[in-house]
Formats: sequence, structure tokens, C-alpha cells
Amino acid sequence: MLIDLKRFAAYICPSCSNISTRLITAFNFSNGVLKLLCARHNCCDICASIYEKPSKYFFEIECPLCGDTHSFSVPKSDLWTKPLISYKCPSSGMDIFFIGEYDHVK
Repeated sequence: MLIDLKRFAAYICPSCSNISTRLITAFNFSNGVLKLLCARHNCCDICASIYEKPSKYFFEIECPLCGDTHSFSVPKSDLWTKPLISYKCPSSGMDIFFIGEYDHVK
């Protein structure tokens, strides 16, 4: 079985509310952490950070709805094999971060 080691992330900037997308590959984790920045010109705030650990990825997502930082984790195999993973703000219940195959994320 061939595993596609690229995923797309979509997230909302907590500062300017811009929706950004980013291609993510296994090579992005060469230093252990990946910072996802707002793609809007003149903003570039950090919207989320993904940390690689031996068996999991840990997400710290800056919430555009409640202003808190939410932490989530996913097994490494799930990140690269599930078509879509989404995370919700625990306070509002609304989706704030998506990662997966391009067609599912868009």
C-alpha cells in the first residue's frame, strides 16, 4: 500500500480572519515543528503550530472564535491516511482547522 505523504491544511487567522491553506509534507517536520502562518499580505501571524513526536503529531491552534489556544493530537498514521481531520473550538463547537486530502479540505 502506497501512502501519500502530503496533506493540505486550512485554517483561520485569529488576527485578520483570513482563511489560509498550506501544503504539508513529511519533510516539513525536519526540525520537529511546523508553524502555519496567515497567508494574507502584511499579516503573517502564527495561526497554528504542529509538533512531531515519536508516535503523534500535536497541534496548537490559535482560535479565531474564542481567542484561546487549543491543543489536539493525532496518531502519525491517521494524519497521513485519513482523508480529513478537523478540529473544533471546544467553547463554540465550530470547526477551526482542517487537514487532509485536497478535495476534502477545500
